[in-house]
Amino acid sequence: MISLAGRLEETVVEGGTPWPPVPVVQVNIDPGGLSAEFPGPRVLGDARHAVLGWTRALDEDREAGHADATEVWADKISFARKAMSLDVEAELARAAALPGVRIPELLAALDATAGEHHVLVQENGLQDMWSYCFPFHVGGGSLVPSEQTPLGFGAAAAIGVKRAAPDHEVTAFVGDGAFLAARAEIAATAPAHGGILYVVLCNGGYGWLDAQRARLGLDAERHPFTRPGAPPPVVDGPDLLYRVLRDKATLTKELLAARRFCSQGGTAVLMVPVVPDDIPPPLREGGVVPQ
Repeated sequence: MISLAGRLEETVVEGGTPWPPVPVVQVNIDPGGLSAEFPGPRVLGDARHAVLGWTRALDEDREAGHADATEVWADKISFARKAMSLDVEAELARAAALPGVRIPELLAALDATAGEHHVLVQENGLQDMWSYCFPFHVGGGSLVPSEQTPLGFGAAAAIGVKRAAPDHEVTAFVGDGAFLAARAEIAATAPAHGGILYVVLCNGGYGWLDAQRARLGLDAERHPFTRPGAPPPVVDGPDLLYRVLRDKATLTKELLAARRFCSQGGTAVLMVPVVPDDIPPPLREGGVVPQ
C-alpha cells in the first residue's frame, strides 16, 4: 500500500482493520506526518517528485527486460478499475429505481456538468463522504479536510479556493449541518467572493452524530441530532441563487443553470433533501460507522 502526502490518521484508517499484511510505503514532506503504526518504508520528500522518480525507475526496469511483469501488473489495475466502474453502474441503476435524488446520481451529474477546470471542496460528514469514494467522483481537483476538522470547514474553505483559483469552477459538497455553521459568512461574503456553487445534502441535522447514536442504541428523542423531514435551510440575497432539488428529471438542468449563475460571479446554493440510509457503500456494506 502507498500513502502519498497523507498522515494515515484515524479518520482515514478506522474501519479498515484488519489491514492486509503488506508494507505501507509512506511519502510525506513533513516528518511529523509519518505514522509509526504501520510497517514499511517511509520517504521524506515531496510526493510528486517521489512518484516521478518511481516512474523513471519503472521505465528503466521495463527496458531492462521486465516488460512481462509490468504488463501483468497493468492488467490487474485495468481489471480493478473495470470492476469499480461496474460497481458504480450498479449503484446508479439501484438509485434510479428509488424516489428522490440519490447522492451517486448527484455526483454523476456534477461531474457531467463541470467545466474543464474545476475543484470539489469537501466535508467529512456521513453523507458528503460519498465524494471520497472513487470512482463516484473522478473529475477535477479535490480539497478534503483532515482529521477532526471544525464543522463547516469545506463551506468556508471554498471561498479561499475560489480566491486562489479564480479561473476554476469551485463546488462545495457539504451537509446541511456544515452549511448552517457557515451560512452567515457565505451570505456576507457572496457579493465580494462569488462564483461558488454550494451543493448541500439535507438530512435534517448532523447525520454523522445521529448514525453513532443509533449504533450505540441511544434514544433518538432524548438525543436528537437530526429532524427527519425538516425543510432545507433558506438563504437569500441579491447575489445568491437558491434552489431545492427534489426531481431527478430536472437535476442536470438545475446544475447547468447554477453553474452559469456562478460563472457570472454569483453564489448558487442547491439544497438536496436526502434520506438517512443514503450513505457510502464502504460504510453501508461494512455495517459500521466510525466513531
